[in-house]
Amino acid sequence: MTLVLVAGAVVAVAWVLSAPSTTRTPIGGAVPDEHGLRVSLTFSSCEALDRIDVAEDSRQVRLTAYLRGRGSCGQDPMTTQTVPVPLKTPLRDREVVDGATGRPNPVARDRPADGDVRSGTKLADRSGSDRSVRHADRRR
Repeated sequence: MTLVLVAGAVVAVAWVLSAPSTTRTPIGGAVPDEHGLRVSLTFSSCEALDRIDVAEDSRQVRLTAYLRGRGSCGQDPMTTQTVPVPLKTPLRDREVVDGATGRPNPVARDRPADGDVRSGTKLADRSGSDRSVRHADRRR
């Protein structure tokens, strides 16, 4: 029994140490479109978008963006990326809150988003791999 517990603890520690760490980053801006929001993020080119968590309720949509390091990189210029974030229900008059700062994020409601928006719950980061948009139901 003790050997099983020790082996389980070793596996858990190895998993935590091998998992890439992520950090929250502020949302640059949000523009509504027919599928949800187009969210703008600015970050170092040494980082990549890991995911955007979405928590919706009747009053607000909370967006929390997470970045992960790409490992070593040479120059460190900033990059801006716009990603589609599908919503379960239309934004309407709900407030968009930045999960990294806890502050409301102004939404440009008077202009449409440019470009085609894919439907679904996946988004592509700059490396071409799919990262998920996670939804959490919040009812108040």
